[in-house]
Amino acid sequence: MPIKYIVLSDLHLGEKDSLFTPSQKEHNPLLDAFTKSLQTLVASNSDDDLPTMVLNGDILGLSFSTYQESLTVFDQFVKALTVDHKICKQIAYIPGNHDHHIWQLAMESQYRRKLEQRNATDLIPSMDRISSAIYEDGVKSEFIEAFVNGNQSMQTELKVLYPNMIIPSTGPNQPYVLIHHGHFAERTYHFISNSLQSLYPEASGPLTLEELEADNGAWINFAFSELGRSGAAGEKFEKLMNTLSSIEMFDEQSGELSENVAKALDYPYIPFHAVEKFLTRRLIQNIAEKIRSERYQAGTVCSEEAMEGLTAYLERYCVPQMKISGWQGEATTLIWGHTHKPFSKRTCTASYDQLKVVNTGGWVLPEEPKPTHGGSITLIDDKNEVVDLRIWNDSEHGGNMQFRVIPCEGEELSEFGKSIMASIHEDKDLKAPWSDLRSEIKKEIEQRKKENIA
Repeated sequence: MPIKYIVLSDLHLGEKDSLFTPSQKEHNPLLDAFTKSLQTLVASNSDDDLPTMVLNGDILGLSFSTYQESLTVFDQFVKALTVDHKICKQIAYIPGNHDHHIWQLAMESQYRRKLEQRNATDLIPSMDRISSAIYEDGVKSEFIEAFVNGNQSMQTELKVLYPNMIIPSTGPNQPYVLIHHGHFAERTYHFISNSLQSLYPEASGPLTLEELEADNGAWINFAFSELGRSGAAGEKFEKLMNTLSSIEMFDEQSGELSENVAKALDYPYIPFHAVEKFLTRRLIQNIAEKIRSERYQAGTVCSEEAMEGLTAYLERYCVPQMKISGWQGEATTLIWGHTHKPFSKRTCTASYDQLKVVNTGGWVLPEEPKPTHGGSITLIDDKNEVVDLRIWNDSEHGGNMQFRVIPCEGEELSEFGKSIMASIHEDKDLKAPWSDLRSEIKKEIEQRKKENIA
């Protein structure tokens, strides 16, 4: 069965904890095995009908790596996809929170083009805070085009869509597919609009997707896509975020942090340094609890709070965009990432009677073992069926290699799922190059766990 779309998220290219960031910059054996494996999946596609690669957010690790570090690995990644192994004809880039700056740059470039095209008598146009959700109407990224200027890889078209991409139904009884990185499922990324509502209760808050991004985009861009790579301050910020995000690291270092802050602030009217230190620790602990988002809740693949946030985003902000694409209540599959915890489930909401939720996981090795974390390749066929090809899950002892299509609970493998399994397995083991990919992932995890212990 021909594959129409391949969806990946949370590669965090350039970050040292990303499995795809090589220790040797000139050689990336994991990427080579990965793209060779993807090539076998599209073997039944003709050269004129290669799939679209959907990069669903946090592809570049712009929070905690420099442009040079992120783009070096991204350059390897795009070349592998499009030049070394012809896997896709188009790339749809949907920025997330950690690479939100890609959308910021594309949005401003688009606005500059509007200004250049206006007549002298025309009114100054407004800036579009979101893009169309349909690939054909996506925004070109002058930043990425400049970065790969003259490179053969740009024979493959790349467009930026934010914050959603929609794949409309192609026939009767076929679902729609909605793709969103997933950050707007969490209150952290509504911080500005929520804060203003707290201060001014009469405010209604953002009513549309455009208003949601207009209110919170600058905050997301600064805190999650720029601050962590801001020179020496960025390096300290990365260390602080890692400490606050980990319960174990926070317990080890909260005493020192509290001591340092209490000394620096020297609270007026509060007697005794011990009291200042106690209050400071409580403050830092409260901040840490807010920062420990869904990604850091290891006990469940998707908490009730995360699902409620996702449902609120779908109901309030996505229904109008879905209707523009022609949706009239058809079955829908939501693909998201962000949490680094892959899963598939069926549910329903007020507007979405039949909703399948697929999380693509991520490719970052957590500091402490988290079996809920792992990475998937999400595949979509020409009938908009979505399957979760689970590659790995984290574990105490070097990772749990999966390499299987995992259906929703209580469901059996579809014909599409069976065809994927047949293409990667033979005699109950992996075919090459999938077996090579398994070996390379194991090597990367083993090496990184040794480095963490050291």
